[in-house]
Parts: sequence; structure tokens; C-alpha cells
Amino acid sequence: MLMTLINHPTPAFSLEPHDDPDGRVLLGNIYRRTMPVSLARVAAAVERATDIRVDVLDLKARDPARETEYKRVDLGDRMAIVNRIGASFDIAADAIRRSDIIGLSNHFTYESGVIRDLISFARRVRPDVRIIVGGADAKARPQFYLDVGADLVFRGDVSPEELVSNDWSVKRIVGDYRHPFSEMSRPAFDKLQPVSQYSDSHDGPVPDGVGTPVGFIHFTRGCPRECDFCESRRTKFEALPLADALAMINHYASFGIRTLNFADDNLLLLKRDYLQALFAALRERGFAW
Repeated sequence: MLMTLINHPTPAFSLEPHDDPDGRVLLGNIYRRTMPVSLARVAAAVERATDIRVDVLDLKARDPARETEYKRVDLGDRMAIVNRIGASFDIAADAIRRSDIIGLSNHFTYESGVIRDLISFARRVRPDVRIIVGGADAKARPQFYLDVGADLVFRGDVSPEELVSNDWSVKRIVGDYRHPFSEMSRPAFDKLQPVSQYSDSHDGPVPDGVGTPVGFIHFTRGCPRECDFCESRRTKFEALPLADALAMINHYASFGIRTLNFADDNLLLLKRDYLQALFAALRERGFAW
């Protein structure tokens, strides 16, 4: 079996005065060259646990300068415009035709419309392709993704057992499966080649002098606190054993990654000795973060 994980294009929002087409103002950053580390982790975990071969297709990085307008709303004194940043869906057509499973991951609600459109496109290209969705937004509101055409929606980590199941006849939400944390510490960066293309953080391009590529990393997951705005609230807090954390740092360094963007829910819940050893190792290896 072949599963292709697709990193979807991202939307860019802007306002444009009717009387000044050159006065367009972007609302927020545009994430053109952010590394889809979650897909590299899924690829490694699935290939380790099953006989499924995994490819990664990064539509956003394939053509990061391309902007396709797909929505505009007249607000009276100005126009609200939404552009899609990244390669055309057509680039994914061949991968969809030859794949048994298409995997998508979405962490941000504002990108869910792009996921919806990509699922619709995949169904037109190959109606019988199996489509799975995960990520933070899928965890927070999984029914949306079932409603727009996914077969399986994972509220936790991808479950290899579900992927090799013979029963795909019922579209369903898969519960809070957690893959062993230590086995998620060696993302398949070889699926993202060239790694050097990933030069953005999740706050947009990094300042001059900050080394690239930028890799996303987390040493902990979960948070026992109760902040009601967060989909990670009151979840099991878990830390990588320090030996595994240091091995993961070396793994990132071996692929030339120079700057790390922490994606922990609550890194500072770690004990002081762990943090001191961790940051000493990061500094010793020459990382910025």
C-alpha cells in the first residue's frame, strides 16, 4: 500500500480599498516555507509499524510564491480578499491516483476551508481513495472533517492499526490514540528533501542573521492546566526521556537544521535539571531557537 501525506496550501487574508488597488494590507503573516514536521513524524511512525510505504508531497513548498485568489467579499469601503498560497491542487493529481490513502493534517481552523477543497479535489480525481485527517483542529472538531469527506479523523496520533484495517466502509472518528512518544523522535526528514527550503518559523520569515533551515520540535506533549481556549487543556503531560531528547537533537542536526521552533504545549513544566541539560545540549550543538 502507498500513503501520500499532502501538506496543503495556506490562505492569506488581505483588505484592499476600492479606490486604491495598491493599498492592499495583509492581515497577519503568510507561512510560505514552514517545515511540515508532523507529516515527517507520521511517515516514520507508519513505516516503522506497518508495510505501508509513505510519500510526502508539500504543495506549499512546491510553489511558495504562487498566490491564487479564491474568495473576495465586498465590505463596503474595501474588499476582503483570500488568496491560496502554494502550488495548484493539480500538482497532486498523479499522487492521488496512485495512492491508496491520502493523509492530511490541519492545526489551524482558518485553514480548514483549504482542507475541505483539497478533499473535494481528491474525490474528483479518484473517488475511491481513502482520506484521513489529523492535527489540532481535527482533534477540536472532528465532525467537520467527516462532513467534508474524510474517511477517518484522528483525534490523537495516527493509529497504524486503523490504517491496515480491512474495514473502511464506515466513516468514523478514531479516539485519543497515543503513539509511544520515544518512537516519534526521529522524523523522516528524508521525505522532505531538500530540507534547506524550510526557512520560515510560525511567525513568518526569521530575522536576518538567524540560521536556516528552521525545524519544529517538541520534547513534551500535553498540559494538565485548564485554560478553556486551548485544545490541549487537561491532557496527560508527558516528557521524552532525556536520552531520547538528546538523540532527537542529534537527528535534527544531522539533517542540517540550524534553528528550532518549539511546539511544546508547556515546555516549562519540565524539571530544572532536565531543562538545564537540554538547553546546554542545544547550545553545544550550535542551535538557535
